[in-house]
Amino acid sequence: MREELKELSGTRWTFRGVFVRLGRKQYRDHPPQPTLLLRDIELVSSPGRIVSDHLWFNLTAQFAAFNPQPGDRFQFDARARIYRKRRRDDYDEDGERWTLDYKLSHPTKVKKVEESRSRGVEKAAQTCSPRSAVLRPVRVRATEQLWLFANSE
Repeated sequence: MREELKELSGTRWTFRGVFVRLGRKQYRDHPPQPTLLLRDIELVSSPGRIVSDHLWFNLTAQFAAFNPQPGDRFQFDARARIYRKRRRDDYDEDGERWTLDYKLSHPTKVKKVEESRSRGVEKAAQTCSPRSAVLRPVRVRATEQLWLFANSE
């Protein structure tokens, strides 16, 4: 489905997507970096034209300022570009572990265009005690949940 992004490569466009969840990426010898998952990414200038079923973004200050909740719809400008994606355990038909794919980079002008219906409800976050590796649920407000996620190890 990212073949749609290939056509848009190299220029900035306005997109919309639905927030699904937070995540994190970890590189060797670096602290984890918070990320967010958006689904049903569509081009605003062509309503209904889905350019990708899902994309991961870094949790930038612009996204975090809206305290994203599942179902929130965001609009943003971004540049479509190519990147090298490493396969985990499999190889393609040529024996390569790297493939080329397309992504949206450098999101700017982020704004929330629609809120999820479950807004204002306290969420249970999973935190880990440094002394014990046991996960325990903690009731926190949504604003604190992002802080806990971004500062957890």
